[in-house]
Amino acid sequence: MQRILLPLEPLLQLVGGQVNGMPEPSPRVLEAIAAVDAQVACALKERGALICDVRCRPKWRASRIPGALNVQMDQLREFDLARLAKKDTPMVFYGEGHGSYDAAVAVRRVHAWGYRGACWLPAGLTGWIAAGYPAETPRQRRLRSAQDYGFPPTMVAEAG
Repeated sequence: MQRILLPLEPLLQLVGGQVNGMPEPSPRVLEAIAAVDAQVACALKERGALICDVRCRPKWRASRIPGALNVQMDQLREFDLARLAKKDTPMVFYGEGHGSYDAAVAVRRVHAWGYRGACWLPAGLTGWIAAGYPAETPRQRRLRSAQDYGFPPTMVAEAG
């Protein structure tokens, strides 16, 4: 099976990444979806890509790619996405681990709405962490928030 990668290829060339040829859980559904590895996802994130976590809210709260939005499949609507991103905005969708089907389906859905910059991180959060990239936890968010307001990290650590 051959993938159609035209919409995302120029963006990937910009960041110096390559499309990842990881195994896919459902070739029929995923044939036109660009899959990227953690390195490319990180480069896209650094260049302002919208990072979308499709896992349930409790898992998203517990740990996520820093700055990721929680975009659950049952709540993914074109109208809401239009408030967050333009049609050419790069987006990375991910789930829990290798072959997250929900994230792939989300990319397929947003492609149908005309968002051609969306791609899939098949390795998910576990692959992101395994590649050496950080995950954001509730404690880290509290520390960052406290520091934004001028509180020393030790005050937050003692309280939380």
